[in-house]
Amino acid sequence: MKKRSAQATIDLVLHENQVLSVTLWVLAVLFVLCGITVIGVSLWRNQPITAVAGAVETYLFIPAWRFVQKLRRENIMIRLLEIGLNNARTTSEAVETIRVA
Repeated sequence: MKKRSAQATIDLVLHENQVLSVTLWVLAVLFVLCGITVIGVSLWRNQPITAVAGAVETYLFIPAWRFVQKLRRENIMIRLLEIGLNNARTTSEAVETIRVA
């Protein structure tokens, strides 16, 4: 099995996180658009119960947005960890960098 460098591993993890982040943003936008559409149709047809369903669907945007923000913070932490690993001269310095992080 071929060994990967720290840079290659970090780039792979960040690429996977980027795909997840884009997927979550697409879902968040779809939740909002569908929810607003349901609210609009329910107001046009004078069906207030359906408007509540649209509001609930629009509310699903918040968990997706929070997860995207958390993922972004983790990506920044990974990049900061990469700086410490690249500056480590010995294995023990690299281990200490990971332990501190």
